Amino acid sequence: MHESATSQTIVLKEKVDDIYPRIIILASLTVFFIYAAWWGFDYPTLYRVLAIVISAPLASICILESAKIIRARYHIMTLSPEGFTDTNIAPEIVPWAAVEDMKISSTSFRGRERLIAVEVKIKDSAWNALTLSRSAKLIKYQTGAMWIGRSVSETDFRAFFETPRSYARAHGGKVE
Repeated sequence: MHESATSQTIVLKEKVDDIYPRIIILASLTVFFIYAAWWGFDYPTLYRVLAIVISAPLASICILESAKIIRARYHIMTLSPEGFTDTNIAPEIVPWAAVEDMKISSTSFRGRERLIAVEVKIKDSAWNALTLSRSAKLIKYQTGAMWIGRSVSETDFRAFFETPRSYARAHGGKVE
């Protein structure tokens, strides 16, 4: 990115069109498992109970995703010259000067790599100034960093990674 591009504030917001497929898939799976438990009299009781146990969290996630649409509470990431905010991490601004490292976190399954998040390591003093969400606390405990999930689906993940990285470079972050 050019220097002039990193002097602007960018807001990346999750699209509603990205949430609908999740709701449809979760609702379909929930209905399938409830149907299997309700009408599967010839199945052992253990299978029927297992179907109900599986359907409960699926229905809960489906309801939470639907509530997200109704309340218009989407994942929002803001990049500014001062720092960045991410609604999945904390409401406060993380200053670029506190950023010590940035890299892409990935997972691999059957030989296929999937890029899942941008891992951001920050100074210990910056952690104390943040009111972390539950998931951010868990990730901090496990990895010692925060993870920024991809906010915009139509962009390539590596291009998405370069955006906060260029802001960090331009405004005092210590990234390669």
